[in-house]
Amino acid sequence: MILRLAHLAIAVDDIEAAREFYVDLLGFVEHARDRDTLYLRGIEEFDTCSLAVVERNSAGLLHSAFRVSDPADLERLAALHEKLGVQAMRLPAGAEPGQ
Repeated sequence: MILRLAHLAIAVDDIEAAREFYVDLLGFVEHARDRDTLYLRGIEEFDTCSLAVVERNSAGLLHSAFRVSDPADLERLAALHEKLGVQAMRLPAGAEPGQ
């Protein structure tokens, strides 16, 4: 069973404008930053990062990740995605900061 959204990664074409919007206006906390990515979280979130904002040539959703109640749910969800023709991919531990 999916418990909740774990994080999103979105693409933006102007990282500084995105920082002003998400951090200065909406109040996200900047946890980390590298060359082209901001790692943000809500003020009271316990997760390291719930929103990654990545500078790219065009804007859009890069990926979403979910928390599940049981590791076996990952296999069931992968099978469901495959049946529906939806791409699903698992990343190894440490592939993304804080994930």
